[in-house]
Amino acid sequence: MIEGFMPYYFLRRMDIFGTQISLNYNKDSQYKTYFGGSITAICIVFIAMLCFQTVKTLFEKTSVSFIPSTTYSVEPESIYFDHTKFMIAVQYDQTNFIKRPYYNITFEQRHYHRKTDGTTIKNKTMIPLEPCTLDHFINLPSYGQNWTYTFQLENLQDFLCLKKGSTFQIGGIFENQDFYFLKFAVTKCVNSTASPLNSWNPVCESSSVVQANQNEGSRIRFYLSNNFLNPERAENSITSYIDSILFNVQSGLMYTTANVYLNSQTLITDESILPIPDTNQIDLMQYKLSETWQQTAVGSFDIFCEIYFRRSYYTTVIQKSYLKLVTVISYIGGFSQIFILISAFMGKIIYLNKLVLILHFLQIQQSKEVQWIYSCH
Repeated sequence: MIEGFMPYYFLRRMDIFGTQISLNYNKDSQYKTYFGGSITAICIVFIAMLCFQTVKTLFEKTSVSFIPSTTYSVEPESIYFDHTKFMIAVQYDQTNFIKRPYYNITFEQRHYHRKTDGTTIKNKTMIPLEPCTLDHFINLPSYGQNWTYTFQLENLQDFLCLKKGSTFQIGGIFENQDFYFLKFAVTKCVNSTASPLNSWNPVCESSSVVQANQNEGSRIRFYLSNNFLNPERAENSITSYIDSILFNVQSGLMYTTANVYLNSQTLITDESILPIPDTNQIDLMQYKLSETWQQTAVGSFDIFCEIYFRRSYYTTVIQKSYLKLVTVISYIGGFSQIFILISAFMGKIIYLNKLVLILHFLQIQQSKEVQWIYSCH
């Protein structure tokens, strides 16, 4: 009687705790097929291979991801460096420069401080250069670099280097309150009294020899310790090498000046394969050829060449990490779910087709039985 009332019908439709009714096939609650078994076997083999390869990659740390970030600043932070971080070697391009130079090369650390009233205080510190030795290079970053071999190959003992043990600073730009930079100047060579404070007290080459050897190829050469980052590499992400810059020098005929910008690069590597980070940070200095600005002027000048080393406007930070265990688990789990869904979907289709065939067969049998009964009457 109650089934005839409308509220009964709607309440029954709203039941979310209804009991599921399942059918058995051949006294088995699951319909299993040859196709499903084949898919299961393939799934197990594939997942086993995937697990082996992925876990191998995980522990060998051959899969790398990285995020580079380059920022531009009109007030670049200062970089401090000594002979263990960065080195500059300089030479007038000639033979026997250390003992018989054609020209004199001087070096200054400069600091310009701009006061609130607009005046600028210029602090100039003359620092003597010294003949390069292996000790000037041996403590530099040496990622894949043999500085002993490079020192001998490039004949760096005939170059002048920044003073070992001194700390130098580059930072800011001219418009900032504080501006730090380095200056190299090429002037006429003048013999001076040997000083125990200077490790370089050469005897100038005669003016006749200098004039005889001056031509369009006369130049000043800089060698810089440099570093290049390859964060996409699992190993050996940093390559150290020596770079060179050349500037033409024509005494009495031309003046050459240039700004050479040095960039700051930081590589932050997460060495851990677990969710707990284990970071390692490496700070490097880098020179790029594209960040060199040169100007020349024709005429007779007392200073033939001035080269300024300044802080670049750009700072590069690279975040590098290896494949994580959580990613591996998620990766394998995702593939497993795909195989399970495919297998379940195909199994369901096969089961429904089989069920339709059985029902169709039963319907035919039932129809034949009904016809037989009528024929008997």
